[in-house]
Amino acid sequence: MQFDGDTDALHLTDYSYLNVNGWSAIDCALIQQANLVIYDKPDDDPTWEQVDLADLPLVDEDGFEINVYNPDGFCIPRQKPTSFETCGALLDLKKVHELFQGTEDAHGHVQNEVPFTVYPLAFTQDLGNVKAAGLMPTFACRVMQLNAAIHKDDRATHCNVNDDDDNDDDDNDPMMPNHHLPALLGISSQIYNSLSHHVRTEAKFHVVQLGMVTSTFAGSSAKTATGKCHWEHQVKFCEQGMPHVRFSQKVSGDGQPQTLRFENTYILDISRMRPDLHTGR
Repeated sequence: MQFDGDTDALHLTDYSYLNVNGWSAIDCALIQQANLVIYDKPDDDPTWEQVDLADLPLVDEDGFEINVYNPDGFCIPRQKPTSFETCGALLDLKKVHELFQGTEDAHGHVQNEVPFTVYPLAFTQDLGNVKAAGLMPTFACRVMQLNAAIHKDDRATHCNVNDDDDNDDDDNDPMMPNHHLPALLGISSQIYNSLSHHVRTEAKFHVVQLGMVTSTFAGSSAKTATGKCHWEHQVKFCEQGMPHVRFSQKVSGDGQPQTLRFENTYILDISRMRPDLHTGR
């Protein structure tokens, strides 16, 4: 980890999907040995209750595993796959707004808490990648827990995890400590299939996302010399290979990465951390 002054950007990545053909139960004794207290719901549910695995069925009437959670709210696996194969995943852009929704207001309206931009892949229109200027609201509780553990003043844990802006006059006074600001701040996030970055390092450079075919048709009516030159370049590009064909050639073959990646970017302000954590590790 390299530090630039008092801050550092952190990243969380990679969620893989498996097509599981068989499961085996994990021994309850092993689960209880690793988790002294087990709950039936995550920690953000006020109705959560402690449970005994010996009295709790493994699956429900539909065959789905009955989830249990540790005191930090994380799901505890009760089964492990015995036979599986990896499979790819795509993001449905029609539903992606649900990931960034805030809480319902007094009028029953729900607004997006974080602005985001979608990037459809090829001609799918509603499948692709998304980039946002903040974190998904579902991460707020976890970031607050992290801030509570590392911040030198727990008042900062009540801040908006996506917002470092505050109108307090203390911000303008270099002699006043920023007790109300979090040490860990989420600044952006993106969701994409790793195959996209395997083909190009940035989504904006994908030939299937640049509108090459559309601009080729539109450019036939160009009036200026520059416009005609650009149109001729586009025509030659498409004659040598249509965008979707070029993309297909690059992603064909076995062993291509297909992981759906949820990536968050954070800023960690070292000056706001507890002094005992200033160890350089």
